Formats: sequence, C-alpha cells, structure tokens
Amino acid sequence: MTGLLRVNQVPRLLFFVAVGSLGAGVVFRLLADPAPLSVITAAFLVVHLAWVITESRITLGGPGAAPPDPTVLPYGFARTGLVVAGSFAPVPWASAGWWMVVPAALFIGGIALRLRAIGELGRFYTHRVQRHDGHEVVTTGPYRGVRHPAYTGMLVASTGFTAYLLTVPAVLALAVLAGALVWRIRVEERMLAGVPGYVGYAAGRARLVPGVW
Repeated sequence: MTGLLRVNQVPRLLFFVAVGSLGAGVVFRLLADPAPLSVITAAFLVVHLAWVITESRITLGGPGAAPPDPTVLPYGFARTGLVVAGSFAPVPWASAGWWMVVPAALFIGGIALRLRAIGELGRFYTHRVQRHDGHEVVTTGPYRGVRHPAYTGMLVASTGFTAYLLTVPAVLALAVLAGALVWRIRVEERMLAGVPGYVGYAAGRARLVPGVW
C-alpha cells in the first residue's frame, strides 16, 4: 500500500514542477529581456500556467490509494517535460510576424476545446483511466464529433506551444506525449467497452481527428 501511495503522488509532484517552471520562466523572461518578443513569450507561459492551475482540482484531487493507472506516469512526465522545455527555451525568433497567429491559435483553441470537453464530461472526467459508479456515455458538446476531445485539445494546444517555443527537447516531449495518449486511449477504450451504449457510440466517431483516427 505504501508503494501505491507513493506512485499516486507522482502526478501531484509533476504538477508543482510544471507550475514552478512556468512561473520561473515568466519571471526570467520579463526581468532578463523586456523586449516585445520576450513579453509575448512570457504571455504564452502565463496562459499555460493558468491552464495547469485550472485543472489543479482534478490533478490534486482523488483518493491517494486509487488503483494505479500505468498510463499516468508517461503521460505526466511527457507533459511536464514539454512545459519545462518551453519555460526555459530561448526566444526562437528574431522578429514578430503574422505567423505567430498560427501557434497562438492552436494553443488557445486546443485549451478551449479541452476545457469544454472536461466540463461536458463532468464528474466522469479524471486524470486516471477508471470507471465510475453509474458511468454513462456522454454524447453532447465536442463529444458529438470525436470520442476523446479532451485529448484532441491537449495535443492541439501542446503542438501550438511547441511550435512557438521550438526546441529539440520540446519536440521530443511532444512525440512522447502523443504516444502516451495513443496508449492511454486504447487502455481507456477497453475499459469503456463495458459501459452501456459506448460500443455503438464509438462505431460512428473517430477517436481524435475526424477522418484520420
């Protein structure tokens, strides 16, 4: 039981690492270089920090002795690695341009989609793959289009964040995150197959991107 409690504390530790890295990155950029691009980069980090804090109730909540979910650690380490890599990456561009709208739109749009999906799922959403008492299939909001819009939002937002703060560690972390999410989805769908109505719901919808997968 002690070992299980320790494993289940890791996501909480990663949460504080992410918050600390983002906060330090904002302070460093604003103090070290007040140029417009540094301010814009700091704004990216502030938005990401707000996103992480918004999900803190889910990240920090839940029973400490919950059954272990093998997908949580690679998912959590990849996401935290991406955050740390972006927090301390140098400003990658010599000047601002219209192209900055693209990663910004991906980043903000992905966050909005994820938070909408989490809100739509309500009490059934957790950061662990687990089945709840009275578990039901949710088909409203973004769940009308894809089976896992929260994961779609995570990947879109992370892609936008990485595209702006372009570093090799961030790209590698994004690749690991994508792989962890694919694994997590397969584990989750095996669990959801036992929820009444899920098999029929899944038959007519893609997992992440319509027409792709």
